[in-house]
Amino acid sequence: MDLSLIALLGGCLMTAALLYYVILVRREQPISSWGKSGIVTLMFVLVPVLVIALWFQDGAVNRLEQMGFEPYPGFVSCSGIATGLGEKPFWVFTVEGGAEPVLEFYKLAENRKGWMLVSESKSLLLFEREGKSVAVSAVADSVAFMMGQRELNGRGDR
Repeated sequence: MDLSLIALLGGCLMTAALLYYVILVRREQPISSWGKSGIVTLMFVLVPVLVIALWFQDGAVNRLEQMGFEPYPGFVSCSGIATGLGEKPFWVFTVEGGAEPVLEFYKLAENRKGWMLVSESKSLLLFEREGKSVAVSAVADSVAFMMGQRELNGRGDR
C-alpha cells in the first residue's frame, strides 16, 4: 500500500478526532458553522475515499493472480489508485531491482497462465487471451498492468 495515502489517512483521522474533542466535547467554537460543515464534509468524503483506495491497493496482487499472472517476487507495494475492477482494470506496482527483470519474468509462460505474448519492446509486453489484452509496462521502479478489449475491424481481424 502507498505510504503517502496511509499518512494522509492518519492525518485526516487525527484531525477529525481533534475537532470532535474541541467542538463536541469541550463545546468551544474555534471556527464558524460554515467551517464546521466544510470540515465534516471533508472528513465524510476524504476518509472513505482514502480507505477505498487503500483497500484496492491491498487486494491488487490477489486480483492480478485471479487474472492468471503470477506476482513478481520483487513487488514492493501497489501505488496510486489501482482499481483492478471493471472492464479495463489497471494496477501500478513499485518494484525492487528495476524494470528489466520484471519484463523477463513475464516473458516466461509459467508466470502468465493462458496469456499469449503477442508483442514486446524494451519497456512493454502485450499479452492476449480470449478477446482481451493486457499490456505490462515497466519503467524505472514501476510496473503497470493495463487490461483492455482487443479491437477487431469489420473483417474480424485486428
